[in-house]
Amino acid sequence: MKKVREWSKRKKIIVGTVLSMLILAIGYGTYQYIQLQNTKKVFEAQQKERMEELQRQQEEQDQAKEGVATIFHEDRINFLLMGFDKDESRIDKWRLFRPDALVMVSLDLKTDGVDMISFPRDALVWIAHRPGKDKINAAFYYGHDLGGGKTAEEKEAMGYQYVVDTVSEFLGNIYIDNYVAMDMDGFERLIDDMGGVDMYVERDGYDHAHGGVLYAKEGQQVLDGYQFLAYIRDRGTDVTQDEDRAQRTQKAFQVLYKQLKDQNMLSMLPKLLDNYRENVDTNMTLREMSALALYAQKMDMDSMGKHVIKGDYEYREEQIYFIPDEQARIDLVKKVFGYDFTPQR
Repeated sequence: MKKVREWSKRKKIIVGTVLSMLILAIGYGTYQYIQLQNTKKVFEAQQKERMEELQRQQEEQDQAKEGVATIFHEDRINFLLMGFDKDESRIDKWRLFRPDALVMVSLDLKTDGVDMISFPRDALVWIAHRPGKDKINAAFYYGHDLGGGKTAEEKEAMGYQYVVDTVSEFLGNIYIDNYVAMDMDGFERLIDDMGGVDMYVERDGYDHAHGGVLYAKEGQQVLDGYQFLAYIRDRGTDVTQDEDRAQRTQKAFQVLYKQLKDQNMLSMLPKLLDNYRENVDTNMTLREMSALALYAQKMDMDSMGKHVIKGDYEYREEQIYFIPDEQARIDLVKKVFGYDFTPQR
């Protein structure tokens, strides 16, 4: 009888302990979820740290754009998406890869508004920290090879930084908080893991990077990872169709976002990206990405501002370049960020 009472007492202690731990775990999980929902709070510490670093850099600045003040908005989060032309089939052929898709996303935390700005990869721009111009997707090379990095990791980090700073300078020196870089294999895997993307294809699509094979017929259909990537990259055989490709990319991202939101998959996106570490680079923590994913659930992408850099193509020294329209550039900065600027170079 005594043993029964002792066991009953021990059982109560065990159950009580387990319940206490469970309550604590639920409480902590709820607290973390609430914290992540406050996107601005999550990024306050990050922005403070990076603002201090930015001020330090500007004080020491001896680069090509010396004296130019960087514009910082505490109620905006700007991040740059970079899609690199790298996949498994090219690793042994090429030494370096380029960010052929460049999209800057700006979130207005006051209005929950979002703007997306796409850059043609052949845009001729001033390269940050350098004295001259080149195609915008060459900025990674300048940072990687000439940015002063010693190790492979440092060289890659400098490559990303040069791309970020080049885009920043083009957009009136707006501060860019974060970046996410992904190669083609990672993007294909992400779409496949989502089960594909259901969207309308405007015309029969042919993959000219792989011999002109048909990748998708005209009409509504579910595109797998390969097809979705081919749709985004498609510019036919005309190298001057980058503006059309940029607009198609924005449309595709809008459809992708809506599908993720409708399927309640936005909160899973940071974890998916974390699974592709060999294909993805970012300066954001998993917590910061999770906060953004939760914030994205309340954004209305139907009212998103979609912008493509305006300009014309020209042949110069046997190279084709996209020459941005300077007035359109100034007007775009005014429209999206609300301030006037005069290009310094």
